Amino acid sequence: MIDFILLILVSAFFLVVPGFLTVTLLLARRLSFLEVAVASVPVSFVITTTILLVMPYAGLTLTALNVSIIFGFLTLTLLTLCWRKRVTFAADLFYGMSRFYRILFFVLFLAMIIAKTFYFINTIFPTATDLGHHMYWSQWIIQEGRIPLYEKTIVDPLDPEQAATSPAAFVGVERIPDFIIGEHLIFSAVSLLSGVSVVSSMPSLLLYLVQIVTILLVFVSLFRFFKRESWGPHAALWSIFLLGVLWSFSGAQAKFVSGGVVGNIFGNMLILSSIYFFFIALTEQSKRAFFFGLWSNVVLVYTHHLSTFIFAYVLLAFILSLLIFVPARMHLLRRALALFWAPYTLLFFIGLGLFFFFVHIPSYINPEAISSSVGTPTKSTRTGLPLAQLMEMAANARYLLAIAGMLALMSVAKKVRTSAQGQNTFIAIVLCISWFAVITLMVLYPQYLQVNILSTRVATYIAYPAVFLSSIALALLLLRARTLPRYLYIGLGMVLFFFVAVEGIPNNIASLRDAPAAEEAVQTFHTARYIGAHLPQDQWALKDHNYITADTWMKIFMPRDYSNPLSRAFFARYESQPRRENCTREMITNPHTELAKVCFDNLSIGPIAVDTKEDGVSFSDQAKFTKVYENNEVSVFWRKTK
Repeated sequence: MIDFILLILVSAFFLVVPGFLTVTLLLARRLSFLEVAVASVPVSFVITTTILLVMPYAGLTLTALNVSIIFGFLTLTLLTLCWRKRVTFAADLFYGMSRFYRILFFVLFLAMIIAKTFYFINTIFPTATDLGHHMYWSQWIIQEGRIPLYEKTIVDPLDPEQAATSPAAFVGVERIPDFIIGEHLIFSAVSLLSGVSVVSSMPSLLLYLVQIVTILLVFVSLFRFFKRESWGPHAALWSIFLLGVLWSFSGAQAKFVSGGVVGNIFGNMLILSSIYFFFIALTEQSKRAFFFGLWSNVVLVYTHHLSTFIFAYVLLAFILSLLIFVPARMHLLRRALALFWAPYTLLFFIGLGLFFFFVHIPSYINPEAISSSVGTPTKSTRTGLPLAQLMEMAANARYLLAIAGMLALMSVAKKVRTSAQGQNTFIAIVLCISWFAVITLMVLYPQYLQVNILSTRVATYIAYPAVFLSSIALALLLLRARTLPRYLYIGLGMVLFFFVAVEGIPNNIASLRDAPAAEEAVQTFHTARYIGAHLPQDQWALKDHNYITADTWMKIFMPRDYSNPLSRAFFARYESQPRRENCTREMITNPHTELAKVCFDNLSIGPIAVDTKEDGVSFSDQAKFTKVYENNEVSVFWRKTK
């Protein structure tokens, strides 16, 4: 219990306190308390990531003592400044809202927490494959105290033309562009100060917090975008229901899943916070809000490449749409350019340029990675999706409502376009429509925008703009239906509720994951700890990915190299990639063959971890292998080298 309380306090120390104090100090007069509380998490993530990224290059090792001193000093400084300034918040976000509206918000918020927690229960145990890969790097940072160079040792067949029968060997080291430092620093920081291992529920708890806050970011954004409109607050409420209570959208953007989507979850939070702050900056001429948006955007670059790529297209589409459709475009352009002229913003650009070009460039920013993402798509998986598949990924009901919301906003835009009081609403309308339209175009016709990325991955980003527009559609429809007789109005509300719920609830049930094999995973961890404690420096380990639960987490216990232990991959991958090395499959499937023997020698394999029932017998009968460890799930055999 004490460990859990400490984990909560340390998580707040990194993910709540810095952002709350900073936003309170600089933007409290513009934001309500609820807005500051919601914005505190993305801003804290931005501050924490920035400090932890800069520390090693400033000569400070990432140790618990150094991190405590830096963040402790920062917290005391911010507290002192806030106390001296005696800050007060702007009017309550719910000011003018009825008592029923406030009750409904808290009911929906509670329903969201229950729904997300119910899903979260079966994902909290550390078994997710990709999360294990990420936690390897977080553990590496903890042990080394510095920023990692994302690379791994490569194993390839000696004769690629005869890969199926050719032994493999170590052929060098290559960079890994799929991992980015912003995905790992926060986990390392929390583990350093709390003492809680990354092989625990801690990573999932942090991702859970970020996902809840991201949903609330949608709520406060909609509220602020359309606060001048009578239907704006109602659209904000609908967003909690569509995104929080019903999370029937495909992909990581709209439903919490444990692992595999670390960058997506952080990336979407930063995309929304960037949009939120940029909107405030543009509509209220706030240079401080612009700075927060800019900072969020920069940290996004250091956190997730695909989210950065998507946001770049969204931002470009928004800017072009403003220049085309806003009547006073030149006045708006001058106001936007004026946001850059602040001493702290100019210093930030100078510091960013020096750091980016001379200190740390994200691993994915290189000619090869860029050329593989930008250009005319050639692979069938990148040439776009049919509309029906996109609608299914976004949830058909939500996508149809998003189309309705877009059409409804177009009619609203005609009324407010030339109105001075309606300019902010018009800007919000342009943002929502251009956001939804550009992602739809990127998915359906990627060749027009030179998008050379897996279309199904891009399609998952349709979720948030679809929620914005579908919430607006529901709010506008019910508002305009108020003139109907009471029984018809109630009936329409029930029809709309069931329209989204009939698809959403079954999809929620289908999305629920089975309870993780906790007992099997624990035995995997025990096995990995044993191998890591006894593995000589001149030997490599080998494991099976097909039958061992949570096998990717094994590398955390032996962080000598990202490729250690080598792994027998899914069987289909050897068939679909004919030039792939086959040693990892042969050494476990047929350890007695001549090819396997050469592979064992070439790759210096010592311990082999396999499923006790599936592959244990193959090694028990071999004199060359000694069983050194066994439990109900995993057996470890050590190869005799003499």
